[in-house]
Amino acid sequence: MHEKEVSLLKDRAETATRRVELLERKCESAEAAYQEVLVEYQNVQSQLRGELMELSAEVKMRAFENERLSLTCEDNARTKAKFELEKEMLQKKIDVLREELTLLQKQSSEESARDRAKLVLLREKLAAYETMEQEVDAALNFLAAEGKAVSGASVAGTFFTELFLG
Repeated sequence: MHEKEVSLLKDRAETATRRVELLERKCESAEAAYQEVLVEYQNVQSQLRGELMELSAEVKMRAFENERLSLTCEDNARTKAKFELEKEMLQKKIDVLREELTLLQKQSSEESARDRAKLVLLREKLAAYETMEQEVDAALNFLAAEGKAVSGASVAGTFFTELFLG
């Protein structure tokens, strides 16, 4: 029995040794797999850090661009408001100038009508004076032909009196 026990213990020792060897191989395999996963994890982590840095830089750039666009938008809004105000002022000036132009055109038309009326009257007076001058010339010629002595000064004085007082 002792031999049997020794044999049994040897079998158990061999089984335990094989089991230890198997577990050591599994442990080594698990350690190798762990190392591979660890390296892959570190690579992914490094890659993610790089992407995170790129995205962070892009976010900062977009934030800067948004701020710039916001300022540009505000500036454009102020400029637009300024131009709208200026446009309103200029429109009011144009309206005032149009009113003045209409008034001046009306006044000009009235003055032109008065001037035309005066011109017609002056032409009529001129025609009357020319007729009167012809009549005076005819009378002087008649008197000269009749031989009567008439003073030229009295005829001229009468003519000018008629002309200006007439």
